[in-house]
Amino acid sequence: MRSARQEIVTRIIDSGSRLAGEPVSDVLENLSGLANDLRQAGVKAGNVVVLEDLQSRDLLAAILLVWQFDAIPMLCQKRPDLPLTNTSFFIDRNFVAHAPEIDAPVHGLETTALLHVSSGTTDKPKIVKRGVASVLAEAVAYRVRLPMTPQDHVIVPIPVVHSYGSGFALSALINGCRLDPEPVVRVSRLARKIDTGTSAVLALTAPLARLLADTDGTGTTGLRVAMVGAGQVSAGLAEAFAARFGVSLARNYGSSETGAIFMGEQGMGEPIPGIEIVHPARGEVGELQIRSAAPSKAMWETRNPGTSVVYR
Repeated sequence: MRSARQEIVTRIIDSGSRLAGEPVSDVLENLSGLANDLRQAGVKAGNVVVLEDLQSRDLLAAILLVWQFDAIPMLCQKRPDLPLTNTSFFIDRNFVAHAPEIDAPVHGLETTALLHVSSGTTDKPKIVKRGVASVLAEAVAYRVRLPMTPQDHVIVPIPVVHSYGSGFALSALINGCRLDPEPVVRVSRLARKIDTGTSAVLALTAPLARLLADTDGTGTTGLRVAMVGAGQVSAGLAEAFAARFGVSLARNYGSSETGAIFMGEQGMGEPIPGIEIVHPARGEVGELQIRSAAPSKAMWETRNPGTSVVYR
Protein backbone atom coordinates (compact mmCIF):
# COMPACT_ATOMS: atom_id res chain seq x y z
CA MET A 1 0.00 0.00 0.00
CA ARG A 2 1.37 3.36 -1.03
CA SER A 3 1.70 6.11 1.55
CA ALA A 4 0.29 9.62 1.28
CA ARG A 5 3.73 10.98 0.37
CA GLN A 6 4.18 8.38 -2.36
CA GLU A 7 0.70 9.14 -3.66
CA ILE A 8 1.70 12.76 -4.26
CA VAL A 9 4.45 11.58 -6.62
CA THR A 10 2.06 9.21 -8.40
CA ARG A 11 -0.44 12.03 -8.80
CA ILE A 12 2.23 14.35 -10.22
CA ILE A 13 3.42 11.75 -12.74
CA ASP A 14 -0.14 10.90 -13.78
CA SER A 15 -0.96 14.60 -14.23
CA GLY A 16 1.47 14.88 -17.14
CA SER A 17 3.34 17.79 -15.59
CA ARG A 18 6.82 18.64 -16.81
CA LEU A 19 9.78 19.82 -14.75
CA ALA A 20 12.22 22.04 -16.66
CA GLY A 21 10.95 20.62 -19.94
CA GLU A 22 11.02 16.93 -18.99
CA PRO A 23 8.22 14.60 -17.92
CA VAL A 24 8.54 14.04 -14.18
CA SER A 25 8.83 10.28 -14.72
CA ASP A 26 11.95 10.88 -16.85
CA VAL A 27 13.41 13.24 -14.24
CA LEU A 28 13.08 10.56 -11.57
CA GLU A 29 14.41 7.83 -13.86
CA ASN A 30 17.54 9.92 -14.39
CA LEU A 31 18.05 9.92 -10.61
CA SER A 32 18.29 6.12 -10.46
CA GLY A 33 21.92 6.33 -9.34
CA LEU A 34 21.06 8.57 -6.42
CA ALA A 35 18.12 6.30 -5.58
CA ASN A 36 20.48 3.32 -5.41
CA ASP A 37 22.83 5.30 -3.17
CA LEU A 38 19.95 6.10 -0.80
CA ARG A 39 18.96 2.43 -0.65
CA GLN A 40 22.53 1.40 0.12
CA ALA A 41 22.71 4.08 2.80
CA GLY A 42 19.62 2.49 4.38
CA VAL A 43 16.89 5.06 3.77
CA LYS A 44 13.46 3.69 4.61
CA ALA A 45 9.94 4.93 5.24
CA GLY A 46 9.72 7.62 7.90
CA ASN A 47 13.36 8.68 7.72
CA VAL A 48 14.30 12.34 7.36
CA VAL A 49 16.53 13.25 4.40
CA VAL A 50 18.16 16.67 4.55
CA LEU A 51 18.48 18.37 1.15
CA GLU A 52 21.37 20.76 1.64
CA ASP A 53 21.94 23.69 -0.70
CA LEU A 54 20.09 22.17 -3.65
CA GLN A 55 18.59 24.68 -6.05
CA SER A 56 15.41 24.91 -8.09
CA ARG A 57 15.04 21.89 -10.41
CA ASP A 58 17.49 19.75 -8.44
CA LEU A 59 15.73 20.47 -5.17
CA LEU A 60 12.28 19.67 -6.56
CA ALA A 61 13.55 16.44 -8.15
CA ALA A 62 15.14 15.42 -4.85
CA ILE A 63 11.91 16.11 -2.95
CA LEU A 64 9.99 13.79 -5.27
CA LEU A 65 12.67 11.12 -5.04
CA VAL A 66 12.64 11.21 -1.24
CA TRP A 67 8.84 10.95 -1.28
CA GLN A 68 9.15 7.81 -3.40
CA PHE A 69 10.97 6.25 -0.45
CA ASP A 70 8.11 7.44 1.81
CA ALA A 71 10.73 9.54 3.60
CA ILE A 72 10.52 13.21 4.63
CA PRO A 73 12.69 15.83 2.89
CA MET A 74 14.09 18.73 4.92
CA LEU A 75 14.78 21.81 2.80
CA CYS A 76 17.67 24.03 3.86
CA GLN A 77 20.57 26.05 2.51
CA LYS A 78 22.84 24.79 5.28
CA ARG A 79 22.23 21.96 7.70
CA PRO A 80 21.37 23.44 11.09
CA ASP A 81 23.16 22.04 14.13
CA LEU A 82 20.06 20.51 15.70
CA PRO A 83 19.47 17.05 17.21
CA LEU A 84 17.21 15.94 14.35
CA THR A 85 19.86 16.52 11.71
CA ASN A 86 22.27 14.18 13.48
CA THR A 87 19.81 11.32 12.97
CA SER A 88 18.96 12.28 9.37
CA PHE A 89 20.27 11.12 6.05
CA PHE A 90 21.30 13.93 3.75
CA ILE A 91 21.97 14.72 0.10
CA ASP A 92 24.57 17.37 -0.65
CA ARG A 93 24.79 19.79 -3.56
CA ASN A 94 26.70 17.20 -5.63
CA PHE A 95 23.83 14.72 -5.27
CA VAL A 96 25.86 12.49 -2.96
CA ALA A 97 23.89 10.61 -0.29
CA HIS A 98 25.22 10.40 3.28
CA ALA A 99 24.12 8.16 6.16
CA PRO A 100 23.18 9.74 9.51
CA GLU A 101 25.77 10.34 12.21
CA ILE A 102 23.54 8.68 14.82
CA ASP A 103 21.23 5.75 14.09
CA ALA A 104 18.08 6.67 16.00
CA PRO A 105 14.38 6.55 15.08
CA VAL A 106 12.41 9.71 14.37
CA HIS A 107 8.78 9.80 15.48
CA GLY A 108 5.83 12.09 14.87
CA LEU A 109 6.19 12.60 11.11
CA GLU A 110 3.63 10.12 9.81
CA THR A 111 1.56 12.79 8.03
CA THR A 112 4.39 15.27 7.36
CA ALA A 113 5.33 16.08 3.76
CA LEU A 114 8.16 18.58 4.20
CA LEU A 115 10.39 20.08 6.85
CA HIS A 116 11.48 23.70 6.49
CA VAL A 117 14.18 25.40 8.54
CA SER A 118 13.46 28.87 9.90
CA SER A 119 16.01 31.64 9.46
CA GLY A 120 16.76 31.91 13.18
CA THR A 121 16.34 35.69 13.23
CA THR A 122 14.14 35.50 16.35
CA ASP A 123 16.15 32.75 18.08
CA LYS A 124 17.97 29.59 17.04
CA PRO A 125 16.73 27.99 13.79
CA LYS A 126 13.58 25.92 14.20
CA ILE A 127 12.30 23.01 12.18
CA VAL A 128 8.81 23.61 10.81
CA LYS A 129 6.57 20.72 9.74
CA ARG A 130 4.37 20.94 6.65
CA GLY A 131 1.64 18.31 6.38
CA VAL A 132 0.66 16.27 3.32
CA ALA A 133 -2.92 17.56 3.59
CA SER A 134 -1.60 21.12 3.61
CA VAL A 135 0.46 20.62 0.43
CA LEU A 136 -2.55 19.16 -1.38
CA ALA A 137 -4.88 21.89 -0.08
CA GLU A 138 -2.53 24.58 -1.38
CA ALA A 139 -2.52 22.95 -4.83
CA VAL A 140 -6.33 23.10 -4.81
CA ALA A 141 -6.21 26.78 -3.85
CA TYR A 142 -3.94 27.62 -6.79
CA ARG A 143 -6.08 25.58 -9.16
CA VAL A 144 -9.28 27.33 -8.04
CA ARG A 145 -8.08 30.87 -7.41
CA LEU A 146 -5.60 31.67 -10.20
CA PRO A 147 -6.71 29.30 -11.77
CA MET A 148 -3.61 27.14 -12.36
CA THR A 149 -4.35 24.74 -15.24
CA PRO A 150 -2.48 22.04 -17.19
CA GLN A 151 -2.20 24.48 -20.10
CA ASP A 152 -0.09 26.86 -18.03
CA HIS A 153 3.63 27.51 -18.21
CA VAL A 154 4.46 28.19 -14.55
CA ILE A 155 7.65 30.17 -13.96
CA VAL A 156 9.17 30.07 -10.46
CA PRO A 157 12.39 32.15 -10.50
CA ILE A 158 12.39 32.55 -6.70
CA PRO A 159 14.12 30.22 -4.19
CA VAL A 160 12.29 26.91 -3.87
CA VAL A 161 13.96 26.23 -0.52
CA HIS A 162 11.45 28.60 1.11
CA SER A 163 7.84 27.62 1.70
CA TYR A 164 6.35 30.13 -0.76
CA GLY A 165 8.55 28.94 -3.62
CA SER A 166 8.20 25.24 -2.82
CA GLY A 167 4.43 25.54 -2.38
CA PHE A 168 3.99 27.36 -5.68
CA ALA A 169 6.23 24.91 -7.56
CA LEU A 170 4.76 21.73 -6.06
CA SER A 171 1.24 23.04 -6.72
CA ALA A 172 2.17 23.52 -10.37
CA LEU A 173 3.40 19.92 -10.62
CA ILE A 174 0.33 18.53 -8.84
CA ASN A 175 -1.92 20.54 -11.18
CA GLY A 176 -0.25 19.16 -14.31
CA CYS A 177 1.55 22.33 -15.44
CA ARG A 178 4.80 22.89 -17.28
CA LEU A 179 7.07 24.12 -14.51
CA ASP A 180 10.12 26.28 -15.18
CA PRO A 181 11.99 26.75 -11.87
CA GLU A 182 15.10 28.39 -13.36
CA PRO A 183 16.52 30.98 -10.93
CA VAL A 184 17.11 34.54 -12.10
CA VAL A 185 20.52 35.20 -13.61
CA ARG A 186 19.54 38.30 -15.57
CA VAL A 187 16.22 40.04 -15.11
CA SER A 188 16.19 41.00 -18.80
CA ARG A 189 16.32 37.31 -19.72
CA LEU A 190 13.37 36.55 -17.43
CA ALA A 191 11.42 39.44 -18.98
CA ARG A 192 12.04 38.08 -22.49
CA LYS A 193 10.87 34.63 -21.38
CA ILE A 194 7.64 36.16 -20.11
CA ASP A 195 7.13 38.26 -23.22
CA THR A 196 7.64 35.39 -25.65
CA GLY A 197 5.79 32.71 -23.66
CA THR A 198 2.14 31.76 -23.63
CA SER A 199 -0.26 31.37 -20.70
CA ALA A 200 2.52 32.18 -18.24
CA VAL A 201 1.91 32.07 -14.48
CA LEU A 202 4.67 33.76 -12.51
CA ALA A 203 5.75 33.57 -8.85
CA LEU A 204 7.51 36.72 -7.62
CA THR A 205 8.84 38.60 -4.65
CA ALA A 206 8.20 42.34 -4.45
CA PRO A 207 11.86 43.28 -5.24
CA LEU A 208 11.88 41.04 -8.31
CA ALA A 209 8.56 42.51 -9.46
CA ARG A 210 10.12 45.98 -9.24
CA LEU A 211 13.12 44.92 -11.34
CA LEU A 212 10.84 43.38 -13.97
CA ALA A 213 8.66 46.49 -14.10
CA ASP A 214 11.76 48.50 -15.03
CA THR A 215 12.64 46.32 -18.06
CA ASP A 216 11.93 47.41 -21.60
CA GLY A 217 8.78 45.92 -23.09
CA THR A 218 8.11 44.52 -26.53
CA GLY A 219 4.47 45.56 -26.68
CA THR A 220 3.23 42.02 -26.16
CA THR A 221 3.38 39.65 -23.22
CA GLY A 222 2.42 36.07 -22.53
CA LEU A 223 1.85 36.72 -18.83
CA ARG A 224 -1.56 35.67 -17.50
CA VAL A 225 -0.99 35.74 -13.73
CA ALA A 226 1.77 37.27 -11.59
CA MET A 227 1.73 36.64 -7.84
CA VAL A 228 3.86 38.27 -5.17
CA GLY A 229 4.58 36.51 -1.88
CA ALA A 230 4.43 38.26 1.46
CA GLY A 231 5.93 41.72 1.13
CA GLN A 232 4.89 45.30 0.61
CA VAL A 233 3.51 46.15 -2.82
CA SER A 234 3.19 49.90 -3.15
CA ALA A 235 0.62 51.53 -5.39
CA GLY A 236 3.50 52.73 -7.57
CA LEU A 237 4.86 49.22 -8.03
CA ALA A 238 1.42 47.83 -8.81
CA GLU A 239 0.85 50.50 -11.43
CA ALA A 240 4.30 50.13 -12.99
CA PHE A 241 4.03 46.34 -13.24
CA ALA A 242 0.55 46.52 -14.76
CA ALA A 243 1.74 49.11 -17.27
CA ARG A 244 4.69 46.91 -18.29
CA PHE A 245 2.99 43.50 -18.45
CA GLY A 246 -0.72 44.24 -18.69
CA VAL A 247 -1.71 42.26 -15.59
CA SER A 248 -2.24 43.22 -11.96
CA LEU A 249 -0.04 41.79 -9.23
CA ALA A 250 -1.85 39.17 -7.16
CA ARG A 251 -0.86 38.78 -3.50
CA ASN A 252 -0.05 35.68 -1.49
CA TYR A 253 0.30 35.50 2.29
CA GLY A 254 0.92 32.44 4.42
CA SER A 255 3.44 30.69 6.64
CA SER A 256 5.94 27.84 6.53
CA GLU A 257 3.50 25.64 8.47
CA THR A 258 0.51 26.23 6.19
CA GLY A 259 1.69 27.49 2.84
CA ALA A 260 -0.66 30.05 1.28
CA ILE A 261 -3.64 31.10 3.38
CA PHE A 262 -4.67 34.32 1.59
CA MET A 263 -4.74 35.15 -2.13
CA GLY A 264 -6.09 38.16 -3.98
CA GLU A 265 -5.33 41.36 -5.83
CA GLN A 266 -5.72 43.80 -2.94
CA GLY A 267 -4.32 43.89 0.57
CA MET A 268 -3.81 40.39 1.92
CA GLY A 269 -6.40 38.94 -0.42
CA GLU A 270 -9.14 36.52 0.64
CA PRO A 271 -8.82 33.23 2.53
CA ILE A 272 -8.18 30.25 0.27
CA PRO A 273 -10.61 27.30 0.26
CA GLY A 274 -10.40 25.46 3.57
CA ILE A 275 -9.34 28.53 5.61
CA GLU A 276 -11.77 30.18 8.02
CA ILE A 277 -11.01 33.44 9.82
CA VAL A 278 -12.00 32.99 13.48
CA HIS A 279 -10.98 36.50 14.58
CA PRO A 280 -11.20 39.42 13.94
CA ALA A 281 -14.54 39.98 12.25
CA ARG A 282 -14.46 41.47 8.75
CA GLY A 283 -13.67 45.18 8.95
CA GLU A 284 -12.28 44.97 12.48
CA VAL A 285 -8.66 45.04 13.69
CA GLY A 286 -7.18 42.47 16.04
CA GLU A 287 -5.06 39.39 16.48
CA LEU A 288 -5.51 37.12 13.46
CA GLN A 289 -6.81 33.65 14.25
CA ILE A 290 -7.58 31.11 11.54
CA ARG A 291 -8.98 27.60 11.38
CA SER A 292 -7.65 25.34 8.63
CA ALA A 293 -9.15 22.20 7.11
CA ALA A 294 -5.53 20.99 6.86
CA PRO A 295 -4.32 21.32 10.47
CA SER A 296 -0.94 22.93 11.07
CA LYS A 297 1.80 20.55 12.17
CA ALA A 298 3.56 23.37 14.05
CA MET A 299 7.22 23.33 14.99
CA TRP A 300 9.21 20.16 15.49
CA GLU A 301 9.68 21.05 19.16
CA THR A 302 5.95 21.41 19.90
CA ARG A 303 2.90 19.23 19.78
CA ASN A 304 0.26 19.63 17.10
CA PRO A 305 -1.98 22.49 18.34
CA GLY A 306 -4.97 21.21 16.39
CA THR A 307 -6.90 23.17 13.78
CA SER A 308 -6.52 26.65 15.28
CA VAL A 309 -3.43 28.69 14.42
CA VAL A 310 -2.71 32.09 15.92
CA TYR A 311 -0.53 34.60 14.04
CA ARG A 312 0.73 37.56 16.06
